[in-house]
Amino acid sequence: MLGIIIGIAAIMTIVSTIQGTNEQIKQNLIGSGTDAVKIELYQGDMQLDFSYNTPPEQVPIITEEVKKQILDLEEVSKAALYNSRKYSQEIFYKNTAFTGALLGVDNSYLELYNYYIQYGRNFEENDFKEFKDKFYETDHHWNYKGSYEGYKEILSMISNEKPLFPVKQIEVNIPFSGAKANTSGNSDIYKEKFKGYIFDIPEHKTIINGKEEEYGRELEFEHNPNQEVSYGAFYGFDMGETIFDFNKPEKENLLIIGESFDNAIIKLLATHFNKTYS
Repeated sequence: MLGIIIGIAAIMTIVSTIQGTNEQIKQNLIGSGTDAVKIELYQGDMQLDFSYNTPPEQVPIITEEVKKQILDLEEVSKAALYNSRKYSQEIFYKNTAFTGALLGVDNSYLELYNYYIQYGRNFEENDFKEFKDKFYETDHHWNYKGSYEGYKEILSMISNEKPLFPVKQIEVNIPFSGAKANTSGNSDIYKEKFKGYIFDIPEHKTIINGKEEEYGRELEFEHNPNQEVSYGAFYGFDMGETIFDFNKPEKENLLIIGESFDNAIIKLLATHFNKTYS
């Protein structure tokens, strides 16, 4: 959900724009005892979540340009955009699940409410540049660069061996549209290039749910890049029990409990162990 917070002095302009000149609404807001107001979009009694809903045609998307126009209003002292996600059950601190709404805010939001960061730091511009470099634009997973960095960092925690190095970088010829674009219903509009690394994986056996078969189709896409691709098709899907057997009895076995992000790295990690179970 995308919302905006503005100074209460601008409520005359905002309410007039959104809901007409309803004097009672204005008076209720002005008399609420606060100098800031949140503007959020509802459909009936339900707040619209743009992770799953698309905004109505008559409602413009609130962008940084719109924010600048609001700040240009004489009555407005401060304005801030923010994102909100109320379903945050996948966020944990150790074994404790996070409860409550998760907000994506910037410095302007903190300044509007006179908040300050007591621990940690705010995001910096380079953080977002690195994120864009390591993750897909249309999908929530890390891309070939991000997954390779993740593989190297995890390996350094569990083994003294050196990581494998990619022998080739490939690009699939058909544009890729990931889960974020598909969820929004705009997969025909939002597309990007799909690139991947090819590694020299040692000989091994892969057993998926009791049947010997390959996990991932990287080599297939290397030899035939003229086919549709997805994150799961390239790296492998969530397949239930998957066992990688590299026949290295002198090595330890590895158990990986993860989710779809590990699809891109479990085969790489498995090369450093005897058997890997996922």
